[in-house]
Amino acid sequence: MSPREMPTSLIQTIRERKVICSMLANTITGDAWAKHLKDKPGVQKKYESPARPLTRAAERRSDAELGVDLETRRRNAQQLIAGGCIATVGTDNYWAAAPEFAIDTKPDSQSHGIGTVIAIEGLVELGMTPSQALVAGTKNGALACRRLTDFGTIEAGKLADLVILDADPLVDIHNLRKVRLVLSAGRVVDLERMPEQRVLSSSAPGNFKARLETTQGAIVMEVHREWSPIGVDHFYDLVRAGYFDDTRLYRVLKDRWAQFGINGDPAVSKFWRGRTIADEPRKVSNTRGTVAYAFAVPNGRTTQLFINLRDNSLAHDREPFVPIARVVEGLDVADRLYADYGETSGGGIRGGKQAPLFDEGNGYLDRVYPKLDRIVRVVIVE
Repeated sequence: MSPREMPTSLIQTIRERKVICSMLANTITGDAWAKHLKDKPGVQKKYESPARPLTRAAERRSDAELGVDLETRRRNAQQLIAGGCIATVGTDNYWAAAPEFAIDTKPDSQSHGIGTVIAIEGLVELGMTPSQALVAGTKNGALACRRLTDFGTIEAGKLADLVILDADPLVDIHNLRKVRLVLSAGRVVDLERMPEQRVLSSSAPGNFKARLETTQGAIVMEVHREWSPIGVDHFYDLVRAGYFDDTRLYRVLKDRWAQFGINGDPAVSKFWRGRTIADEPRKVSNTRGTVAYAFAVPNGRTTQLFINLRDNSLAHDREPFVPIARVVEGLDVADRLYADYGETSGGGIRGGKQAPLFDEGNGYLDRVYPKLDRIVRVVIVE
């Protein structure tokens, strides 16, 4: 739903062409809408008598605080529903929004699982009947996925993925939360055996070791979650995903640092490049052997890390670059990494020379800088 008002003619076209509207209903209804209504009077008072005309940036900030886009999206959703358009729920609840990947924590209404339930409830608030909302969250979702032949309605031959409720959602849509049992592929799911912690992304152990197997030998890092909980959780997930495997140590400055962390596949590296994690206070200094994330801007840590090959605390502690680990074996291996290319083979994030690495990946580095050492793989060893 666009933050601009949808004209009636567009809504008619959407209905006539049977365009499926995926609505972020859980962001414009329920607690989200109630919070907006509660906060709006105070925000209006804040901006009612500005000392001088607002700049464009200040206008955008005031619109955001006043919820102008939120109100517009809500009106558009109501008009699409009233106009008889096909709608389903798009809750924006996805893996990269897990807490360790987000600068601003998402509200509970956009948590995995419950976010979809809240979105279906929100469709009723926007003007659907409970029956229409249930169809939107089931049949229309399957229709949007082009899988209506497999699921979305209860029919012979379709997948038997069912939720049995203790109360009628047609009487009160909130009865969706009164779950008696769940069937997956026709079998009852034992809720007592379901994981109690999220499985799409995981908190790392308090301390663990990671081994970088390079073309010069093994480098073993001892990783400390207490030093940087967000950073370590992120690193842990990247290692388990194989992100660092078959990558290049593209920025090695002898007796200064060795940097790595751009995946060799451009599609993979670009996917992760925009998924920044929040800053954290520095707990330990950037002494020789410590490992920290590189970054260019506040809250800008992503996947690139470096090993301090000397005591860099005087310069790096001020930034601050936040160490997450310390090399406990193989620091001599790190000292031997090929360093003659210096800053030319990629440089730092702030140098503005990394575009070819993200555009072409290993192909570019292997062609232009063939002597770079490689990380064969990174594994959790304990």
